[in-house]
Amino acid sequence: MFVSIRRYQRTSQIHSYNGWESFIRKTTRHRIAIIGLLILVYMLTLSIVSQFTFDTTLATKNQFNALLHGPSLAYPFGTDDFGRDLFTRVVVGTKLTFSISIISVVIAVIFGVLLGTIAGYFNHIDNLIMRILDVVFAIPSLLLAVAIIASFGASIPNLIIALSIGNIPSFARTMRASVLEIKRMEYVDAARITGENTWNIIWRYILPNAIAPMIVRFSLNIGVVVLTTSSLSFLGLGVAPDVAEWGNILRTGSNYLETHSNLAIVPGVCIMFVVLAFNFIGDAVRDALDPRIH
Repeated sequence: MFVSIRRYQRTSQIHSYNGWESFIRKTTRHRIAIIGLLILVYMLTLSIVSQFTFDTTLATKNQFNALLHGPSLAYPFGTDDFGRDLFTRVVVGTKLTFSISIISVVIAVIFGVLLGTIAGYFNHIDNLIMRILDVVFAIPSLLLAVAIIASFGASIPNLIIALSIGNIPSFARTMRASVLEIKRMEYVDAARITGENTWNIIWRYILPNAIAPMIVRFSLNIGVVVLTTSSLSFLGLGVAPDVAEWGNILRTGSNYLETHSNLAIVPGVCIMFVVLAFNFIGDAVRDALDPRIH
């Protein structure tokens, strides 16, 4: 018997993996996800390093002796109609676009987890919360953001709020579905029988087991929010027109598509690569965390 116990212990040690180790192992199997991660790391590193190595004033400084210059050693991507260096504007805009997008999604996740958990666990207010969220969900997120910004003005805080509100319902729905499934599990019933506090049950038993779908949705939604952020700025409803943000840069370049197409192509390609990178990573995270795939 002792031999079998020792054999079982050795076998369990061989096949036991820490949750994070298993997640990383499964995620890194996706070569496309690694490519997406490298793209994001490269862009973020370049953006951070630029604060110490680049003359970032070139992103906002008007140089009337260098209007609409083509790509050169001095200006790798050329200059815009105000003589501002396009390369510097794109690099500086990376940090702003990423910051707005990630902060917006994080806020949406926080409120989505809170509302979804309350709605899923407490049946008496489930209907009220979900009907309110259904009203918000019925409005296209881009249209809702346009309405909010048009009412309160174009600024970075208003843009973040508008993007967050539009994403809360989808996160709340995902969280509610997970909570409804988990609260029927035997270990949750056992915790109730032992007399554990309701909020303690939610914190210890439900949230840790319901968070995986939220991580998947978080990683997939960031790419969508990057696209929405740039779209709003392109429409003039995002940040101020002189701020170096990819949507703003693309809007300026769209006026010169026939004569200086690089002004629109460069920010457009950056947006495309970032959205693809986040989608690649999101797909890998979903494959790693979704038990139905395995």
